[in-house]
Amino acid sequence: MIPNGLWIVMKEMPHADLVGISLHIKGGARCDSEKSLGIAHFLEHVFFRGTEKYPDRETLNALVEADGGYWNAMTSHEKICCLTCVFPESVEKSFDAISQMVFHPLFREEDINIERGAVLGEIDRSTDDPENCAHELYRQLAWGEHPVGRDILGTPEHVGRAARIDFLEYFEKCFYPGNMVLSVAGGISSEDVFELCLKYFYDGDANSRVRFAGEIFPSAKRIEMTEKDVTQVHAVLGTKALNWLSNGKDQKKTVPAMLLLDILGGSTRLFKKVRDEMGLVYTIYSSASVFTDGGSAYTYFAAEPVKALTSLKITLDEYENVLKNGVTEEELRRAKLSLKRRYAERKEKSLSVAVANGGSEILTGETLENDVEFKKYVEPVTLEDLRSVAPELLNKENLFLALAGKIGDKAKEFEDILIS
Repeated sequence: MIPNGLWIVMKEMPHADLVGISLHIKGGARCDSEKSLGIAHFLEHVFFRGTEKYPDRETLNALVEADGGYWNAMTSHEKICCLTCVFPESVEKSFDAISQMVFHPLFREEDINIERGAVLGEIDRSTDDPENCAHELYRQLAWGEHPVGRDILGTPEHVGRAARIDFLEYFEKCFYPGNMVLSVAGGISSEDVFELCLKYFYDGDANSRVRFAGEIFPSAKRIEMTEKDVTQVHAVLGTKALNWLSNGKDQKKTVPAMLLLDILGGSTRLFKKVRDEMGLVYTIYSSASVFTDGGSAYTYFAAEPVKALTSLKITLDEYENVLKNGVTEEELRRAKLSLKRRYAERKEKSLSVAVANGGSEILTGETLENDVEFKKYVEPVTLEDLRSVAPELLNKENLFLALAGKIGDKAKEFEDILIS
């Protein structure tokens, strides 16, 4: 940490040809005010339009792209992340560019109006996508009025009336060094990184990080549907938001839950039965959306209406099978190795390491080497641990269903399968 409160995470990778840099700002869409939903994501767009030192987009972009570098930004419910991947000789230019974006953006009215069209187009594309619609419907069911239940993109109405003052208010609330983590990985020394941080990230006061608020009140409805003029029905079957399924609370339950989901929706249980044996879907998977104060577990698939009904029945039957009979030691071993492989894949790329380490630090306050994390949280998991979390994840009475697509006259059949 440097004196202004900016936390620095550094991973030296001497043999890496590239350097990954990511700056994480805690807040994200959870900190949107009720009057300006979508402002965090909208603000991320406007970042690239100009800063005090580099007032035009072309000059700012050239700092990174002229030397063959890549940069981008992304907004989640809990953070905004600016990231870049460059050759070592271009690291200082990237520090300059990112520090300008997060400390000295202009937020000019003309830039806001230009990006407004792009964001509205992104909302339209998201609305047109039935898979995304199913996930959005499910999140609303699972989280209710909690801020995580809202769409990161906001609504056309909120984006359409967003004004410069909304950007400035959000910026003041979240953009200060104590609320940021700078993560660097690749072919550069820690000493060089620290010197560059003192040169480019010295502004601001060491205030404490943003605190998230919000209570989980899942919807009273258990099923939500939206009709789309497409061939398939896109389905998300999942739990209500569970406060223990989080990225910072109870890893002794969260990690077994993630392993159980991998066993269900990886290449074994559901994929084998629904895809390989019956050819009902192109893809089916189980996963979880995990946040600071809770998370939800779900299975997604898409199929023609009749096949979707059959897929839903098989999925619920398999859930019941796991509840009654559990899983095998071999399945657990494979799930652990699958996770270990994903860790190994991540640590081979400097940008992936930088993004993962920074994201972990800003949201959990802990950054562990992959091998240490695996040994601490994953290796000790037992079959009994999986059995202990299965009821809350798989009991039919705890599940919600979101559907988007060509539902037609099958709505009552979907409802009967879930509720009966």
